[in-house]
Amino acid sequence: PTRWWFEVAEIYRRTLFVGILPLLSPDASVRASVGIVFAIMSVAFYREEQPFRVDFTNFIAFIAQYVILLVYYCGLSLSTGLVIDFGLSGVGMGVFLVCIVLGVFSLVLWLAIHRMRKENVSKELIANNAMRRAEDASGFSKNKFHTTFRAIFNTAVPATHVLAFHYTKVEHTKECQRSGIKSDLLNGGVIFSLRGPHQITKTEKEAFPNMLNDNHEFEAVVVVSLPARMLVPVPGINDVHIRMIPSSVLLAMRPTAFTHVFDPGPWLRLSHAMPHAVNGPCLLPPTCIVRTYKLIAGLDDEEVESNATSSAANTLKKALTKTSSTKSAWEDAGLEMTSEATQLRLTEDVKASDELSSDLVGLVGDISIQYPKTISEYCISM
Repeated sequence: PTRWWFEVAEIYRRTLFVGILPLLSPDASVRASVGIVFAIMSVAFYREEQPFRVDFTNFIAFIAQYVILLVYYCGLSLSTGLVIDFGLSGVGMGVFLVCIVLGVFSLVLWLAIHRMRKENVSKELIANNAMRRAEDASGFSKNKFHTTFRAIFNTAVPATHVLAFHYTKVEHTKECQRSGIKSDLLNGGVIFSLRGPHQITKTEKEAFPNMLNDNHEFEAVVVVSLPARMLVPVPGINDVHIRMIPSSVLLAMRPTAFTHVFDPGPWLRLSHAMPHAVNGPCLLPPTCIVRTYKLIAGLDDEEVESNATSSAANTLKKALTKTSSTKSAWEDAGLEMTSEATQLRLTEDVKASDELSSDLVGLVGDISIQYPKTISEYCISM
């Protein structure tokens, strides 16, 4: 439910229908009339309030209130003899009610199965998009980029949206496709450029300084479709082509059930690692991504990611050796053997013991956020 008080109110509503109305009056017509009044109130409440997060659940609850209303109306017809005017007996009215209830149940069951199949297809599409590797665009000419993005804009971008480009490193592209694009806490949102890879200027390199490689080049670009109204100027950058989505908008776009996110892990980890950062994790959902391109030849996203993880593990091993820390010292410091627990302990400003230096605590925090499997894998191997 979307309201904290709804379950309590629902218990009282059901108690009213089941436990109070049957004892309200010895006259069946009075009980049926009062039941009709409360059933109409229930119909209006479920229609206007829509207390559940899932629209399908709200629809089922709304239909159920109409069934209750129909049952009380039939009871009133039986008690007042109105059913005779329709040429039905008590048995006929009972059969009619059974058919209505079974018909509604069959309809809801069919809709649920249809919805489940649709969700399975959607999950398969999400999984395929998440596992899709970045396309190699290192050999694209300016004209090739122009025609490609023009075709994408004409076929995959609504009239109210724009095609935006987020420049990043190759090892980050898979995470973007699987979980979403992380926000920049320094700027308070996710930065984009309205210029494609064939139009890169010095401003793009100033806007994405952490995404440049050693040769001062961008390795990859994530192409997204975004509503134009969401994009605002970036503080400190006087260029109309450099825009960002503020963290407040990202929070509004945050999914509730993560059904359209292949890997919700970063969303959950960031909520522990940065509990006070704009009241929650800030990522752009991967459903906004339309294409991912590699801009430099010879870079494999899986190989780069594996090398980065190995490098992080080696760095951690050297730091542990340098500070003469062992597995027992790690446990004495209060850090458990899982990456999530490690992040949580570090971000709560836990003071490590003398065996674990403050530099190592910061190092472990950085590695556990960027490469969450590294910590637990290394600890198991110790």
